[in-house]
Amino acid sequence: ETLFGKNNPGGKMPVTLYYPSFINETDFTDMSMTSGEGRTYRYYKGKPMYPFGFGLSYTTFSLGWSGTMETASPFVVSLTSKEPLKLSASVQNTGSVDGDEVVMVFVVPDSALGSLEEFTSVTLPKRQLVKFQRTTIPVGEQREVGFELELDAFKTVNKNGVVAARPGNYQLIV
Repeated sequence: ETLFGKNNPGGKMPVTLYYPSFINETDFTDMSMTSGEGRTYRYYKGKPMYPFGFGLSYTTFSLGWSGTMETASPFVVSLTSKEPLKLSASVQNTGSVDGDEVVMVFVVPDSALGSLEEFTSVTLPKRQLVKFQRTTIPVGEQREVGFELELDAFKTVNKNGVVAARPGNYQLIV
């Protein structure tokens, strides 16, 4: 049924798959996630063969923050409160088959945050998955998927090894 499009499974890659040259370019005795080209979707600087979150479907989806439906423009938030941040993403099935989509929310730290004294020697992740949710959407329909981000979603390890939330701006990408 799946091969002929009667069943439309949905899923995303839970890992990053690299090109074979990655083995020759990487020192595997160095366990640092940030050395060289970096490792995992959070630090890898190259173009992976299949990135974290890659998935195939018999249909297509349009994703964006509620009210914008723009995937290219990230939503910018300023970390000023310890209260959970509530937001909603719009997901529309733009294809010709009913389908499942895994909506993923990534936090991208503002590059200026690296200049704060306690984070100066820390390599900030390019992005970090903080929430995800699967939703089933019939052809042509649009759904709102709600997320609540706690303060922990914005935390990282500082140069003293302490997990802390940095004040300032963050981009949220769906």
